[in-house]
Amino acid sequence: MISSLLSSCSRLTYIPVREPLPSFSPPDSEAFQPGDIVLTYPIEPISWLMSFMGSSNPDQLENPYNHGEVVFVDPDGRKMLGGFSGRVMAKPLEERIPLFHRVVVLRHKGPDTDSRKIGRLMARISHDPQYQNATFDYSFRDVPGRKSKFYCLGLINEVHREANAPVPFPHKPIKRNALLAHVEELLDQNIVDGPVIEDIFNNPDYEVVLEWTNNQDKYLDTWYLEHITRYTLDIYEQGWRLRESEAPTVNLFLWLIDDGDESLDSVKRIMWTFKNFHTEAGIDWEKLSTAGKLDGLSERQKMELLETVGNKYRDEFFVKDSAKTLARNDES
Repeated sequence: MISSLLSSCSRLTYIPVREPLPSFSPPDSEAFQPGDIVLTYPIEPISWLMSFMGSSNPDQLENPYNHGEVVFVDPDGRKMLGGFSGRVMAKPLEERIPLFHRVVVLRHKGPDTDSRKIGRLMARISHDPQYQNATFDYSFRDVPGRKSKFYCLGLINEVHREANAPVPFPHKPIKRNALLAHVEELLDQNIVDGPVIEDIFNNPDYEVVLEWTNNQDKYLDTWYLEHITRYTLDIYEQGWRLRESEAPTVNLFLWLIDDGDESLDSVKRIMWTFKNFHTEAGIDWEKLSTAGKLDGLSERQKMELLETVGNKYRDEFFVKDSAKTLARNDES
């Protein structure tokens, strides 16, 4: 029955009928104070993909937070988010928040004066000409005092160094996997360690003051988004790799970090392939859900069914890996 239902899934004709989205319900802006660290992720599975690649323990990952910014107040009294998104930038809080599926706000337990100092430093750096030409650091290195290359958590660490405060995202070794090895090969980079974003939740010096989920993502199947990504990681370990799409690629995250480096083009192409893969498989998954075929299934049964759905599209979007990437991963 399941196989016949899957074979009938049409990527061209299946259009789910849904109720209109509710009006956007923003978080309470009073929960955001200068110096707070704001961690976010959007609604795409690429969030899970990036988080798994940058985690020291992906099996325990609960939320794919993959971006961070710092709250400050501008001269007009507006609350702002400052950070690095392809460039050093600052945007009003109310403009940034709707872009994300989930937001968590963390506050240092130290004196308010320390937090306000960090907020003032982020305000200065976000408008400092010395930082305006900084490009994305694919190797995720923290170099104290450097102004030419950053990534989002690296800039937050640098702000804390300037404030003579402990860095909130210390580096540790990244767990190796075949997907990471593939990305390293495409970028010609060796990523041996990096900041582990989830570690801050275990830091006794920080407390969570707000957790918010975008109510307009009410139809989002978060279980599917997470586990189609875990499926992708699993088949990478079996020797498959994403094909490089020949179609034009548009991805918000990769567009933001694009500094003209041609080595990023190949990464954008495999991410575009991943987007097409999880979209096509997602149509089948939603049709199964609508037909009630997921009701009452155990976690293991759902995973087995998802593997069947993924395997249906595997040859279209993946290619059997050469020994090159797998060997590089093993050697690392």
